[in-house]
Amino acid sequence: MNHPLRRGAARATPLLAIALASAAAVAVVAWQGPSSLRATIRAPAQRSAPAAGLARLGPARRGPSCRAVEQVIETHTKQVKGKSWLKCVPIGSGSAAPDDRITNVDLEKQVNTSDAWISQRTGISARHVLTGDKKLSTLGARAAEAALENAGLKGEDVDLVIVATSSPDDLFGDATSVAHNIGAKDAVAFDLTAACSGFMFAMITAGQYLDTGFAKRAVVVGADALSRWVDWDDRNSCILFGDGAGAVVLEAVSDSQASGMLGYDPLTLTLTLTLTLALALALALALALALALALALALAPDLTLTLTLTLTLTLSLF
Repeated sequence: MNHPLRRGAARATPLLAIALASAAAVAVVAWQGPSSLRATIRAPAQRSAPAAGLARLGPARRGPSCRAVEQVIETHTKQVKGKSWLKCVPIGSGSAAPDDRITNVDLEKQVNTSDAWISQRTGISARHVLTGDKKLSTLGARAAEAALENAGLKGEDVDLVIVATSSPDDLFGDATSVAHNIGAKDAVAFDLTAACSGFMFAMITAGQYLDTGFAKRAVVVGADALSRWVDWDDRNSCILFGDGAGAVVLEAVSDSQASGMLGYDPLTLTLTLTLTLALALALALALALALALALALALAPDLTLTLTLTLTLTLSLF
């Protein structure tokens, strides 16, 4: 039967193919956009133009804000690929783990699992756990002390302490306890909670404090006592988690070229996310338009010419 819906669908098929092809092109641009953007941001010719413009103003016409902008541009121009421009460097690291352990053999008695099954799939043979009234803040302090010893410093040399944790002893955080335990009596101390990425965020936060001159040395601690939250009757999760702490000492440097912080580029990150979201929205709109057009042509085939022109004009905007 030559049903009107079939005739409309047949007429809509070529236009739907065009719309989907256009949507695919938008997707390719969205995929390639971030790398192209990063290349543009890092291109010396692109960045040197503002600096040249500021230079033409001459010293007499440059106010404090112009000089600040010039310094930022100069820093970006000299940036080394893979390095941030935060003026700090790690100078010591340390770690600490509880003495008590739960082995895979111990877990065999608790849940339906085996040492061989766990080892083959996770590489874990045992996990350290805090028991009794032992505190996470004490464990974090041990890691911080090891990092300070590795850096050849004392607690009184530290200006900032950040503890990244999702399982503090104290509802209000453990950083102040860690600072007290290591003897950082004049340090600013606070907790930062960001789950698995907590230590990374704490490192960047400390780096920004050092970069601005607020502090000269910082101790960043990542510590968790996840054994307190694990369901030990769940064979899928109890095999994975244990307790421990790691720490690093960061020190400010005067030259951004001496930075030891790798892979942090906030300008590129912000612009990349913005561009990606914008192109993803464009892709969604293109797909929605294609589906709406196919439906309209199926229901009203006499509007083929009008809708074709509408589609052509709309896709030209992308």
